Amino acid sequence: MFSKKTVGRLGEDLAANFLRDQGYTILARNYVTRRGEIDIVCKKNKTIIFVEVKTRSNNTCGYPEEAITKTKAAHLINSAFEYMKYTKQSWQIDLITVELFRHQPPVITHWPQIIDETAHS
Repeated sequence: MFSKKTVGRLGEDLAANFLRDQGYTILARNYVTRRGEIDIVCKKNKTIIFVEVKTRSNNTCGYPEEAITKTKAAHLINSAFEYMKYTKQSWQIDLITVELFRHQPPVITHWPQIIDETAHS
């Protein structure tokens, strides 16, 4: 059995590779602000995308997409604003879920634009 940290890191690695394969440019990983951490910061076309990665090795604690609570969303928005304070580019927050179940290939699901720049307008 792998530790939670190991599972999370593997999920982030898989998500970063998935994004690269989809034509995204990775700008930063595990970017820390005073409001929290952003798993992946990337860019596609002229949009900055902040990606929250949720990985599960089983569904005992629920599905990974269920982990985005109002509190977590607020931390993501505040972190995005802090990152974007010196630029006028458009931005959004995406979610990538990774399911790593035993004896099965990883299942990666991309949930684009769960939050965008109008979130605080």
